[in-house]
Amino acid sequence: MIGSAVTDASLLGNTLTTGNGFAAGATYSTAYLNKSGTTGYKGMTVFYGAQAAAQVQPIYNPDGTISTKTKNFPALLQGDRITAMSTATLTSPAISAGSVIAIAGGVQTGNRIQVPVANLNFTTPKTLSIDGVAVNVSAVASAQDIATAINNTASLNSNTVASVAADGSLVIATKGLPAGSFKLNGVELGALNYPTDGTNLKPSAIAAWINLKTPLTGVTANASNTIIVDAAQVKFGLPLYINGAAVNTGSAVTLADLASAINNSNAGVNARVDAEGKLAISNGGTSKGDEVTIAGSTVTGSTAQNALGLTTGVYRGTVSLTQPITDAAVVAVSQLGLTNPLCINGVQISNGSSAGGPANALDMVTAINANSAQSNVQARLSSDQSQLILSNVPGAQGATITVSRGPLQPDVAPGSYITQGANALALNNGVLPGPEVANLASVQLGFGTGTPADLLKMGFRTGAFIKGPVKDDLLVFVSGSGAAMVSASYAGRPANAREALRSNPMTVTFTDDTHYKIVDNATNTVLAERVLDPLQLNPGIRYQGLSLSFTAAPKATDTFTLDGNTDGVGNNDNMIAISALETKAVVGKKTLSNAYIDQINEMGNIARQATISQTALTVVHDQAVKSRDTISGVSLDQEAADLIRYQQAYQASAKTLQIAGQLFDTVLHVN
Repeated sequence: MIGSAVTDASLLGNTLTTGNGFAAGATYSTAYLNKSGTTGYKGMTVFYGAQAAAQVQPIYNPDGTISTKTKNFPALLQGDRITAMSTATLTSPAISAGSVIAIAGGVQTGNRIQVPVANLNFTTPKTLSIDGVAVNVSAVASAQDIATAINNTASLNSNTVASVAADGSLVIATKGLPAGSFKLNGVELGALNYPTDGTNLKPSAIAAWINLKTPLTGVTANASNTIIVDAAQVKFGLPLYINGAAVNTGSAVTLADLASAINNSNAGVNARVDAEGKLAISNGGTSKGDEVTIAGSTVTGSTAQNALGLTTGVYRGTVSLTQPITDAAVVAVSQLGLTNPLCINGVQISNGSSAGGPANALDMVTAINANSAQSNVQARLSSDQSQLILSNVPGAQGATITVSRGPLQPDVAPGSYITQGANALALNNGVLPGPEVANLASVQLGFGTGTPADLLKMGFRTGAFIKGPVKDDLLVFVSGSGAAMVSASYAGRPANAREALRSNPMTVTFTDDTHYKIVDNATNTVLAERVLDPLQLNPGIRYQGLSLSFTAAPKATDTFTLDGNTDGVGNNDNMIAISALETKAVVGKKTLSNAYIDQINEMGNIARQATISQTALTVVHDQAVKSRDTISGVSLDQEAADLIRYQQAYQASAKTLQIAGQLFDTVLHVN
């Protein structure tokens, strides 16, 4: 689905095994390899190569809520340091056997093969194939004739050159990466030729090669070479040679001193202390991105330590690809009406394809860009080639864009435009109502005939990307020699396999009595093509856990539809759902059993806590009552004692009165 086509039969045999998750008898197909949308597997959007998208940062309101506005950053694909790329790293052209060139006796060195005249065969039949491309050599009679024929072969001349050496021998050399090795945002890049003097390809040359297609891709490439040195690794007092030039480090005791010493040398680089307190060494001007050599000695092969604490060696530059975010008008390629004329800001772009105008979307982009100086509008295609994007050229951002079929005659209404009839962009005639879409920035550097190894040489890592839902289980295989590191990430959560199958009806069709294919009804994707043995006792089909059995062997043209059983006939989903309640999180994140047990435990804890609280509060209550009674309460013992005392006092008083009365009566009776 994503990656490079596999042609090695033994590799396929070791891959398509049941142990790797494939069904018995599974076959290999490239029908959906690196294709997206309606032509892709299950309609998924995929990409193979190196990519970067615009970054979106949310903006917060003063009250802390997230604003509807965002801060957008351009798409930036930053490469690692490039590797050595010179003609010495190229392989010589592959020449077919039995041709006018006898390979035996030819000398192969790096990117070239030199064939003596004695090894040239001019007898009939005369044939020649280089790197799989046929060369017309039917009329050749000399080495020069063969060289001319090779150089006149259009499919070869961008990457292969032939010449005759002083001794008359034929020399055929590979110049670099051929045209079509890579695609940037869907646009095929041209040939990348390596320096003929044997030196390494510079990052600036790679950037210039990519920038040739900037009008069509909207991507700008930049070369740079910055070496960052942490203060902790610097070894003051040690010698330092940069690009072979000696740096006087004797008096340097700080990073600023070391930067000054580097700038005062003839190393051809600039040094400074950056905002993080680290030493940054870079080159600029015409040497921007060029390689920088760091050493501690001038002796070839020496690994002596240097003042920067870096490993002795060559530090090559990097290439970065950037696409800015621009407000733009977007037109679906499918809605273009190329037979109609087009005028942008009063500049006639096309009179229609029937009048020799653009025949396809890329031709339309080229035509618009050819008139950008007059219209102040530029165009490009989206990375998937499905959209044509209009935007103002630099310096004219924010200006209005007017589209129409063509300008009116100046004597009718100068400065106005034809409003009747459709234009080639199928947009309403007149001033476009502001940007229709923003944040379209993306960088996708994909493959044509190139390889991940070629991409890595330029500092970019290859990835397999899927945008949107992944609609099937995927297996990742890495082939080739050497060591590799593979990582993967995803966002979201795994889908329910059963529900996914039920929501995607499929059709099983028998192309003959023994062969059948399974097709996804929603996208018309062929999911599998297999063989059925009709002699089985119970012939059947198994696919991703689904089982389809037959009471009799199917015949050619028989068709079976597998759906989600939406009418519920024979469906035990409700019983399964009830059974699944035992282990399903129903109450928050808990099952019913766990929630019940937790509830019982919680009630028991609450009751126990209430009993303990009651006992404690009773003690507190009794203590409070006692304290109150001590101050304002009544003592029954005290009152009883007082009552007896008062009673006795009363009785004593009564006795006193009684005696007084008796004495008074006695006195009255005295004669």
